[in-house]
Amino acid sequence: MEAGEDVKTVNVSIVDDAFLSVGAVFKVMLNSANLEQGLPIGPYNSPRLGNRTAVNIPVSASAANGEISFVSTQTIQVQEPNSGTTVLNVEVNRRGTNGHVTVYWTLTPSGANFEYITTSDISPSSGSVTMENGQSQATISLSVNADNTPEVDEEVTLTLTRAEPSASQKIQQGSNEVKVIIKENDNPGGMFQFSAAMNKIYYVEEAGQAIDISVVRTGGLLVRRMLQYDISPNGVAEFFGGRNIIIFEPGVMYNNFTILANTDQIPEIEETFTMTLQSYGSEPAVIGNRSMISITIAPNDDPYGIIAFNDSSLNKVIAESTASQSYQTELLLQRTRGLFRSVGVEWVLMPNTSDLHPNRGVVTFAEGQSSAVISLVSLQDQLPESSETFMVNLTEAMGGARLGSSTSASVSIIRNDEAIYFKEPSLKKSPEPGSLVFTVTRAGPINREVKVKYRTVDGTAQAGLNDYQPISSQQLVFAAGETEKHISVTILEDSQPETDETFQIQLYDPEGVVMQWCMGLQVLQLSLWPMIMPMEYLV
Repeated sequence: MEAGEDVKTVNVSIVDDAFLSVGAVFKVMLNSANLEQGLPIGPYNSPRLGNRTAVNIPVSASAANGEISFVSTQTIQVQEPNSGTTVLNVEVNRRGTNGHVTVYWTLTPSGANFEYITTSDISPSSGSVTMENGQSQATISLSVNADNTPEVDEEVTLTLTRAEPSASQKIQQGSNEVKVIIKENDNPGGMFQFSAAMNKIYYVEEAGQAIDISVVRTGGLLVRRMLQYDISPNGVAEFFGGRNIIIFEPGVMYNNFTILANTDQIPEIEETFTMTLQSYGSEPAVIGNRSMISITIAPNDDPYGIIAFNDSSLNKVIAESTASQSYQTELLLQRTRGLFRSVGVEWVLMPNTSDLHPNRGVVTFAEGQSSAVISLVSLQDQLPESSETFMVNLTEAMGGARLGSSTSASVSIIRNDEAIYFKEPSLKKSPEPGSLVFTVTRAGPINREVKVKYRTVDGTAQAGLNDYQPISSQQLVFAAGETEKHISVTILEDSQPETDETFQIQLYDPEGVVMQWCMGLQVLQLSLWPMIMPMEYLV
């Protein structure tokens, strides 16, 4: 510094090949202070350094050379347009804006499918951008093109390769690449649906009838796809293979499998199920229109029941009805297995008879009903008969039910209508006056009580003319164990000369027995004649 100067400016030259980065600092230091030669040294002119002996000079953005990189190096994902072109803009940044720069870049296929990527997918494959002095950003524009070709994810790498002039501009390594992924498009995994060769509706039996299922993939075959089929409702329980995962590896067009209705021994009516095809997993699969089929399982395991006689009703015994008491028996029918809807069964009595009623009929079971009865009533006929056995046969089940193994039951009418009759001949003579005693006998079993009424009936002998003592209506009661009863008739004396006269004693209205020889009436005819005195009878 010259005498009298208190400020001095010093210019420092920067060499041509120096690269100034934004934020760099030049440090200037004062090392020492000395007097120029020729000046006397003394207290008044002895120079020294003060406190501020160093200064930092930062390099500003405008003064710095350019360091060029992408604004962001994160991977860019883009969808291929349905048609035309989508423009993808990628921003380039320059730290240090001193001077003009041209930045060159390339776009190269990369990733697993690089060999299939062409400029028809994304373009151009190279280019450059420029930034003027003071300019810090530029844009690289890429065109993503629609091509209607099934494709998986396509990856390209955009790289900043060099900057000119290279002496003052450089590419920032580590920040000069960006990956661009064109997402899979035009359905590279294809479309899935049930084969057109399959029926839309299936009707199968529960046991043994399989359904062959075929799923077909059309369109793209490039990637792995997973599907799931499900049968509802409750298909897992009703079918072998009622739910499963189907895997289509790349290149696979068909997947075939079989399902089978499960045999569960449970009575069931007709059931309809829906088999549905759907996507499975993280990568969605495209499902076509033929994604559902209907499966109907026919009624199975006797859903409407098996009808047969209960074991307790295979052999029934009934007494013959009487005038005072009616006898009936009930045959129990059992409906096993399913109890769905109302069903019936026809029956017939064999051989046809007038001893039991009715002779045929139909028994109806309501839905849910498991038992019913056939009611038979014995009819009174007053004919002595040995035990008779009849068969009740189930002939036809209706409404979907079927007959079981016990389709016949026997009904036996015990020996009945044992005869009650006069022990004497049918014609008996008596003199006038007199008293006659007649014996009435019961036949057959004597283990029960029986009854019969009796009366006198005028003939040529008349009670009103005092020929005999009339009996209007009396009853004989045979207790259990008794076989004979007696009837007494008084013959009157009228002192009139007469020829033989007759009247009758009738047995009628029996209970527990029948009359012998005629229906409900046993007749004894009496002949009367006067006595001739001495030792002669008037006849």
